[in-house]
Amino acid sequence: MMKLDFNCVIPVELNELLRKSYAKVKSEKGQQLSPSTLTGVRTLTGNFVRQLLFNDDFKRFLFF
Repeated sequence: MMKLDFNCVIPVELNELLRKSYAKVKSEKGQQLSPSTLTGVRTLTGNFVRQLLFNDDFKRFLFF
């Protein structure tokens, strides 16, 4: 597992790292995920990073 310091990474590098990781994500059965599932993963990742970088209230981005 890769550790990343979000305070030091530049946006271009973060975009590249995320692009590569999305391409590797598979289901438990080893299949590609659907586009809508990847969109959800991207949204949650973005919310998490935003909360880390801007100390934003993460809970307001969660929809249950």
